[in-house]
Amino acid sequence: MSLRMTYEEFEQEYGSALDSYVSCLGSGWDVTRRTASQVASIQFARKGTALPSQGWKIHVSASPSEATMLCHVVLSWLLSRGVTCKILADVSSLIRVNSGWAGETQTGKILTAYPRDNEEAASVARELDRRWPVTEGPAVPSDLVVRASGAVFLRYGAFDGEVLVDRFGKILPSLRAADGTPVEDLRSADGQQPGWVPLLLPGLEPAVPELAGPFESTDESYLPLVLLHASPRGKVFLGLKLSDASKVIIKVARRGVGGGGPFQLSSEDRLNAEHGVLQALKGYSGMAPQPLSYIPGRDLTVLVTEYVEGRPFADLDIGRQISALREFALAVSNLHEVGFVHRDVKLANAIVTEADVRLVDFELAVPHGVLELTPMGTHGYFPVETGPRADSTTDVYALGVCVAHVYLGFDPAQLPAGGGRLVGLLQQFGYGQVAQTVRKLVNPQRDTCPTAAAAVGMLQILPEAPGAKSAGGSVGCTSRPRVSPTWFLRAAIEAGSTARQYRREMQNGSAWSGDRNEEVAAAEGINLGAGGVILGLASIDHACGTSKFDDDIRQGAEWLASRAPHAVAHGFFTGNAGTALALAVAGKRLSRPEWLVAARTRLAAAACVEDDYDLFSGAAGVLWAACSMSEILEDDKIPAMAAPCGELLLRRAEMRDGLRVWPSAEPGDPPLTGAAHGSAGIALALAIWGRIAQRPEAVELSLETFERLYRNGRTSEGSMLRRTVDGTVYDTSSWAPILPWCHGIAGYLWCMLLAFGDSRQLAPAIDWSLERCAQTKSLGTPVYCHGVAGELELWRMVGRYPRLRSGPARRAQRATSVLRLELRRERGHCVWGSEDPEVLRPDLWVGFLGPASALALYAQRSSDALLSASWLRRCATPNS
Repeated sequence: MSLRMTYEEFEQEYGSALDSYVSCLGSGWDVTRRTASQVASIQFARKGTALPSQGWKIHVSASPSEATMLCHVVLSWLLSRGVTCKILADVSSLIRVNSGWAGETQTGKILTAYPRDNEEAASVARELDRRWPVTEGPAVPSDLVVRASGAVFLRYGAFDGEVLVDRFGKILPSLRAADGTPVEDLRSADGQQPGWVPLLLPGLEPAVPELAGPFESTDESYLPLVLLHASPRGKVFLGLKLSDASKVIIKVARRGVGGGGPFQLSSEDRLNAEHGVLQALKGYSGMAPQPLSYIPGRDLTVLVTEYVEGRPFADLDIGRQISALREFALAVSNLHEVGFVHRDVKLANAIVTEADVRLVDFELAVPHGVLELTPMGTHGYFPVETGPRADSTTDVYALGVCVAHVYLGFDPAQLPAGGGRLVGLLQQFGYGQVAQTVRKLVNPQRDTCPTAAAAVGMLQILPEAPGAKSAGGSVGCTSRPRVSPTWFLRAAIEAGSTARQYRREMQNGSAWSGDRNEEVAAAEGINLGAGGVILGLASIDHACGTSKFDDDIRQGAEWLASRAPHAVAHGFFTGNAGTALALAVAGKRLSRPEWLVAARTRLAAAACVEDDYDLFSGAAGVLWAACSMSEILEDDKIPAMAAPCGELLLRRAEMRDGLRVWPSAEPGDPPLTGAAHGSAGIALALAIWGRIAQRPEAVELSLETFERLYRNGRTSEGSMLRRTVDGTVYDTSSWAPILPWCHGIAGYLWCMLLAFGDSRQLAPAIDWSLERCAQTKSLGTPVYCHGVAGELELWRMVGRYPRLRSGPARRAQRATSVLRLELRRERGHCVWGSEDPEVLRPDLWVGFLGPASALALYAQRSSDALLSASWLRRCATPNS
């Protein structure tokens, strides 16, 4: 029987069991099926049963192989007692939840019961613990376990789906505290429950025990010191061997996480397999870390290994990385020669010692030729198509990905999978010889793929990385043929059409939901939510000269206009101010005066913002939104609605460490310097408002802020912009990266150009920023906030100014080429991933409508910023 048939039969068996219980229920039950975050569930509720708004939930864990029995033993009993409950609806959802892909705190939540009161909760929990005493599934980290090492768990939480929206527009599940105040319904990973709730049963303790303090194994004791890595599967610590104080690595696996019955290994199975591989390799000096101790346990399994002295490969400079690639391939080749395949070859799993390169993390390693349970490894580092048996070609493919990582300076795990993309990107940046080498290594044909031994010779003759060119130029780039603007516009329209797959009908109009959006609410903002989707669709329509998305815009605006203003989310990107702007554009575009009224209502609410000064979520963003609405609606009275925000910014400016700054919104944190959060974004808003409101002191303060960032905000060697201001000695943790919009030089330059254009007074700051940006590659995630879409906008804006024009045109073209290489197909349409390449969401600033809009504006040859008043005013032009 094939593995595929095994899975299908497993799925059929579980589905048949669920269907049998659904079909047996009479008309007195409501059965609801829903899917959220790619997890399908079925809820059973007896009609007329009233549930409290919050209380103790009961979670029952199971592995996929136990799922059918769970139906017969637990689900059937709950239904016979009329208890409202929910169970995962298919095996793929069980695997997703138990692997942690739906979130760490969701692991183990296969069945949930909703008791009517505490008395029923206690009795049901006890009975379920008796009926389902043990499981191969994982413990539920957010819960308390009814009995140590048991399979039944309790958490106090909301039943009714009430939510809070924080100042960043994030939707949070909520509870009512003892005094009736709404508070976040926290799902902590350590089992902590609200302090004001009495425990339901005696003896309850956190479901997942912590490895704390020294522990013993045979005749040795070990002490965990520093947490190096944490995931739903477990944790990795740097620790000490207490007998001689030598450093060790301590790996801790939680029970049952990732276990998929006959087709997936659980976390403790993987740790046990790693121990077996390390034992088998003990006789080969330097081949792998030496195993020191292995402690299997019911809840936690622990493996202690040798600590490999050296530097992580990923921490080396590019020159040293290139010279070490041969030794890296040699380490892989040596492993293959003794009959093992690593299956997780990447820079993060290599240590460069004084003598060689050593591989670490053998959790997925297996003997060559074993039957693979399922393709495993890091996203982007293994072929899309793999054979049924583990062989060396998967490691060779990963070596090719590692070579691309070194030369591109960007982890391919953050890109859509595919060796062809990496070859294209290397060619794009002028690494032709490297691209040919990588093409051979990522060859999906197993019979013609080179061996790791052959790769050693191939990597010995790689070229040095090309040097960076100066301002206006580019790093290691090669010319590419121009792409027709028609392609960009078609891609943008296809992405806009794909957004319809994420539309959800609401009581009034429609909202949009991303793959990870909560079941019970939808976001409204520009960063993520309906406001940004409306502006993105309007931008695509205007750039393409079409009205394809008028109905989508109408549906979204109907929903936004029906909503009351947020209580605390006021910002331009996060709340009321941005929603007001979207309603203003939609209302003027579609001639709906009631939406313009709603826009002013939202703006008035936003003007009440307190203790937040930033462009992203605070007073500066409210001010910018008011000024933009004034221009879009041709109403010079609107800025007065946000004038208190301008006065607040003038009043709260202070001098610190030679910089003009504003207090951080996070108590105790130092002020920030960036566009989204900090001085640069605040200066932008002050400049625009100062001119409109005829407040020269605001314009002067803005200029001074930008100038001081250049004079005093750079690091000592002048290569970066300090991210924070706190008067201490600065290290790399306080630097802002160059190209991301939210923090760093690119956002700083973006703010100056929006505020003052190519100002003579700011010319030194503009020239320095442009030179630093030109020293980097056009490579990153595709989104606006931290990625290539935002960089494309910057080069479009720079290209407006004759003094700066030549180099930016090439950089803008190059950014479009990168976006082409990063796109993927969703039901035949162009689309881009978010900051997680495996997650699709339609949002403007962190989703696929950002790249689509950026390409549409590029095809239009526009030099406007996407969110500038000048561009949005054109998007708001009524259709003829």
